[in-house]
Amino acid sequence: MSRVSDILPKLAVDGRSLLDPTSGGVYEYATELTAALKRRRNWDCRIWANRWHKIAANDGLGPDATLTRWPNKLLHGSILLTGHPYLDELAGGEKGEIFWMPNLNFAAFSPQARLALTIHDLSFERYPEFFTWKRRAWHPLIGARALAKRADVVLAVSEHTKRDLVELYKLSPEKIHVTHHGVSERYRSPIAPERLAETRRRLDLPERFILHVGTFEPRKNHLALLDAFALIKKNPTQKNLGLVLAGPPGWKNGAVERALRTHPNRGDIRRLGFVSAEDKAALYRLAAVFAFPSFYEGFGLPPLEAMASGAPVVASFVSSLGEVVGDAGILVDPYRPAELADALKSVLESPTLAAELSKRGQTKAQAFTWEACAAATERAFESIG
Repeated sequence: MSRVSDILPKLAVDGRSLLDPTSGGVYEYATELTAALKRRRNWDCRIWANRWHKIAANDGLGPDATLTRWPNKLLHGSILLTGHPYLDELAGGEKGEIFWMPNLNFAAFSPQARLALTIHDLSFERYPEFFTWKRRAWHPLIGARALAKRADVVLAVSEHTKRDLVELYKLSPEKIHVTHHGVSERYRSPIAPERLAETRRRLDLPERFILHVGTFEPRKNHLALLDAFALIKKNPTQKNLGLVLAGPPGWKNGAVERALRTHPNRGDIRRLGFVSAEDKAALYRLAAVFAFPSFYEGFGLPPLEAMASGAPVVASFVSSLGEVVGDAGILVDPYRPAELADALKSVLESPTLAAELSKRGQTKAQAFTWEACAAATERAFESIG
C-alpha cells in the first residue's frame, strides 16, 4: 500500500533561513510559511540545511531534515568558483521535486532542477548607499539577478517587490507570484495582564512609550524617529513619554549611535536589542503607538504585527507600506521628521483616534494569514508544471 507522502508532489525547502532567529522578517517568513505548508499536507515537504558546527536540537528544522556539514565559506567559495555542488543533489533531490529557497543565498543547481525562489525586496539595488561595501558585494557574489532568471517561479512578498523585479531584473510578470506575508497568531491572541506587567518590569519599560521594531540599519530611518521624538518631547504634556527601540544591531550605524548619545531626551530612550517573539508581542500591546518610518520595505512585517496586536500605527508611505498598512494607519513622508512627529502626537493626544486606528489595524490584519500565504505559495509551485 502506498503512503500518502508517496503520491504527494515533492518539495525540498532550503532550511538555511531557518537557522538564525535574529534575521528578522526572513526568519519569521521561512519558519511560519514552512510550518503552514506542512500543516496543509498538500506537499511532501522536507528540509535541507547546511551548517559546519553542531546544530541545536531546537533549531526548528525537525528530526527528518537532511543536513550537510560543509564549512559555509568552502561551500560558498566552491559554488562561486566552480558552480558546484548542486544544492538539489546535496539535498538528495528526487525526480520532479521542487527546490524552494525562502531567501536569496549562494546556490547552484543541476540543469533538471526545478527552482522556486522568494525575493523579499531589492533594497540593495534601489539603495546601495544603505549597505556596507561587504553587503553591497554579497548580492553580486550570490548572483541575485541570475538566480531570479534561473528560477522557474519567483515569489514576491508584495506587489511593490513584483514591480521592482519587472523593472530592475526584467522578469516576466507571469513568472512572479505575489504571496503576502501572514501574521502569527501570537500577535492576535490576548496576553494576560500579569504577563504584560512582568514584561514591563523585566525590560524596564516607560509607563507610556512610542515603539519601533527593526534592525539598526540606515534603511529603517532611526534618525528621523529620534528627531521626531525630540520635537514631541518639547511639549510639557509629554514629559513622561518614552521611546523604545527593539531590534538587533545592524550596520552603518555611526550617525544613529552619535544621535543616541547626544539626544536631548536620551534618558527617556530605551534600547532593547534583539527581543524574543513573546516579548515582541507584549511590547506591541504595551505601546501607545508604533512608529515605522522606513525609507524602503519589501513588505513590512513589524507594522502588520503591531496592527494585529491592536497598536495604532504610524508608518512611511513609501514602497510596500501603503500596500500593507493602507488606511489602517497614518502614512507620512519619511524624509520629514516634523510630519512624523505631528502624526505621532495626533495619536498620543487623541484616545479616540488611537482607538479607531487600533480597530482598523486589527480588521486589516485579519486578511494576512500564513494559511493564505501557504495557499498562494502552493499555487505558485503548481504553476511550474
